[in-house]
Amino acid sequence: MNIEPMEVPPLSLTYKKKVTSSSNPNPAWHVITAINNGDWAGHFWVPDANDERPWIEFDLGKPEKVSKVIFFESGKAIKAFEIQYQKRNNLETVYVGDEVESGRAINLKEFTAQKIRVTITAFSEVPGIYEVIFL
Repeated sequence: MNIEPMEVPPLSLTYKKKVTSSSNPNPAWHVITAINNGDWAGHFWVPDANDERPWIEFDLGKPEKVSKVIFFESGKAIKAFEIQYQKRNNLETVYVGDEVESGRAINLKEFTAQKIRVTITAFSEVPGIYEVIFL
């Protein structure tokens, strides 16, 4: 068969994009880049136990249309969170939610952004996140 190989890009806008966090106390085991490496069952990110409003921020590299997010949480610690994006020099909130639950898909009001932030505003114990996928 003379079929040429084809490059198939991932659907996730955040896959292997630059990601930062408010804290990353144990990067050897819970590195921040684990949350956008395509593995939602292996390593996961955990913020510092003293981080009262932990956040993660993705830089998509260029403005992209965003309409959905899928979370994969380790456990059920997250009780409230916000999704924001950078608009000029401010953060614009596009979604306020409660429990994340592993595998939860949330439809968002479509927005265009290069930088997206997820802030965990309430949790019962130190949360862990396997993966965050924005589509």
